[in-house]
Amino acid sequence: AFLKKKWLPHKTFYFVPISAWITKFLSDSTFNTLIAKPMAPTGMPDNVMMDIIDGNVWKEFSKTNPTFNDNDALSISLLLNVDWFKPFDRSEYKVSALMMSVINLPRNERFKKRWTMVLDIIPGPTEPKGNINTFLQPMVDDLLVLWNGIPIIN
Repeated sequence: AFLKKKWLPHKTFYFVPISAWITKFLSDSTFNTLIAKPMAPTGMPDNVMMDIIDGNVWKEFSKTNPTFNDNDALSISLLLNVDWFKPFDRSEYKVSALMMSVINLPRNERFKKRWTMVLDIIPGPTEPKGNINTFLQPMVDDLLVLWNGIPIIN
């Protein structure tokens, strides 16, 4: 009887590949128009940062990675956001959403629902013990594929 038992996963992990989102976005003419505009620093003094592209990490990454061109519309830069939240009032149940935004979009468009990629949903009832590397690995694998480039059909 033991061997005939159907085993089911304790939790289900949902993942949508970043490459699928990027392919979808690149087929949208509005997206292509928005990312075609060159990214420009905000013009603030060096000690004031209004955007990620004003920061030193961004500037150094641009200098040290010759394949990266922040003014090329197809060199897409991504920003990862991780948010743990309680989906129910009066409950300790927690869920995580890993979301990604395209930095190439203008600041006033970047975080709109239309352009936000919901990549992973990590089920509760609590945050994972230890680390979340198990959940991040499919995303890292897909990012490595994207780093080498993927074919896009217009």
